[in-house]
Amino acid sequence: MIFPLISSLIFHFKAIKAVVESLRILEIDANEIIAIGICNQRETTLLWNKRNGEVYNTIIHSDSRLMELKNAIIARMRNKKNYLRAICGLPLDMCFSAIKIKWLIENYASIQEAIKQKECYFGNLDSWI
Repeated sequence: MIFPLISSLIFHFKAIKAVVESLRILEIDANEIIAIGICNQRETTLLWNKRNGEVYNTIIHSDSRLMELKNAIIARMRNKKNYLRAICGLPLDMCFSAIKIKWLIENYASIQEAIKQKECYFGNLDSWI
């Protein structure tokens, strides 16, 4: 997903406002909260620069930009859609990180440079936080 800065700030402001309002309605003192949890689809792929903390655009399993890459890989495997299943037990699918990372590398010069400098980390949202 790509959120322009203003849209992203508005989204986060609304989320924070909703949490504060929920605490008020439930009469919960924020100082009493000792832990929070996060939940995500876990298929979201995230790359970031370890030196400066820059986070590159995330990419999710349903991103239609991945379909062309997936089809090109399948074509190189002589249209054997289950080629990888015999090797690693899994089919080639857009939900797995490798295809998303390949797409990000091919489409962002800043990621290519971070990899060359050995400054690019990968993970899902949990590992970034």
